[in-house]
Amino acid sequence: MKDTKQSGQYFIAYSGTEISHDNIISALKSICPKEYTVKKETIGNTILAKISHNEYIYDREPYYHEYAGLVSVSGYNQDEIKIANIKSFNSWYYISDPDHYHFLIPRKYGIHGTRMFKELKDYMHFCSVIWSRANNTLFAGVTKPNNQYTHLYYGYTKQKHELIFSNNENILNEFCDEITEMQENTYMKNGELFTIYGEKIEQVQTNSLIKKKLLK
Repeated sequence: MKDTKQSGQYFIAYSGTEISHDNIISALKSICPKEYTVKKETIGNTILAKISHNEYIYDREPYYHEYAGLVSVSGYNQDEIKIANIKSFNSWYYISDPDHYHFLIPRKYGIHGTRMFKELKDYMHFCSVIWSRANNTLFAGVTKPNNQYTHLYYGYTKQKHELIFSNNENILNEFCDEITEMQENTYMKNGELFTIYGEKIEQVQTNSLIKKKLLK
């Protein structure tokens, strides 16, 4: 049996003013295992929070000032990740610590944009939410989920209908009336859904989405 590594715990990504950062941290703490803690990074009205055993969600390097993100990676094996690292990150070093992908994948998004998903989908099962300083928005995407941490969900807050993402469906019920799971090999940019090949996906007209459009 091939050796496998994984980096998976629940996270929340949100940019808005309806939900306080303290409430988001509290929601994650309610499901946090004893040996873990909740880590967060805040950028203005944006919060990236995750259950983690590391000191930071991602390494603090100059690239952080342009892109930051949450990533849940799982279910790959040593051979696959070596291929992914060599082809996509020009390195195999990070195979020893999957948590490094919290800054590697946002950095790759900054260089290659949405093409990143096409390059990684055959080697890695992951979901991610990435913040970009250029337009101060959240970009979210998912390849093929293979465990409870690599599914990705989104919803709109109950009053202001602001987007919020998590890889835990139940935790979003506290903040949203309706929750939607993103399909495999899709991404959301500026509130619109696309396949990893850039084809736009028509969103179902839920009550939350209709209310969001009316507020614009």
